[in-house]
Amino acid sequence: MNTKTPAYAKVFTDLSQKIKDGTYPSGSLLPSESELEEIYSVSRTTIRKAVGMLVSDHKVRVKQGYGTEVLAQTNWPPAGRFRFHGTPTITEHLPKGPLRSTPISIDKVAAPEVAANFLKVDPGTPIYRVQRLISSAETNEIAAYRINYLLPKTFPNLDRFDRMHLSLYTLLYNQYKLSFSDGYETITPISADFIIAQILNTQVGAPLFLMQRYANSTNVELEYAEIYMLPKFYEIRIHMTGSPLDSPQNVEASMETLS
Repeated sequence: MNTKTPAYAKVFTDLSQKIKDGTYPSGSLLPSESELEEIYSVSRTTIRKAVGMLVSDHKVRVKQGYGTEVLAQTNWPPAGRFRFHGTPTITEHLPKGPLRSTPISIDKVAAPEVAANFLKVDPGTPIYRVQRLISSAETNEIAAYRINYLLPKTFPNLDRFDRMHLSLYTLLYNQYKLSFSDGYETITPISADFIIAQILNTQVGAPLFLMQRYANSTNVELEYAEIYMLPKFYEIRIHMTGSPLDSPQNVEASMETLS
């Protein structure tokens, strides 16, 4: 068994300690990605993975166009967790059965700020937008609307695959030899605005999940994606072990469990 601690885990552990001891106090900003690369002599992908773990551990939050802000730390719950303890097993559950994806279009649009920041281009830069509807395989009800943003320089002529019924990750690997290597995803409750309500055939103000994915391939940003999901079609189930009073497990063990 390989017991070597991954570089991103070392960066995560060191930054966590510096947040704990006040080197980076609550309300301050962590150094920029380029500065952290120099400090730790690691790649940008490694830094992003470590910062993503800090976000998941509620130690920091990434504010687009501003920086990575250190959050106030408390002694309870352990390791910044609000409700979940131990090393959880996370599974997805589809209450209304399997879902299927239907392509809408692949086109170029002005990059929204959040996509531009992750993909390292200026807001408004032309980038690819891949749009798909996700629906119930049994009832044909619309369950979600998905948008993937990708860079034309990384995926030239991607729009030639417009409306093809292919898994996006399969397409990116088969045509461009790039695949998902690491990333993170946030799930946030929101209310449907007028445009999303029309797409999902629901009411303005209806509750939705907004799922935002930040995905990397080796040494390159792969995609920024958004899914607007009706909650009745999607659940996450978390299995926890041990007592919530137990000390948190070390990050290396946690990462081995989740990998």
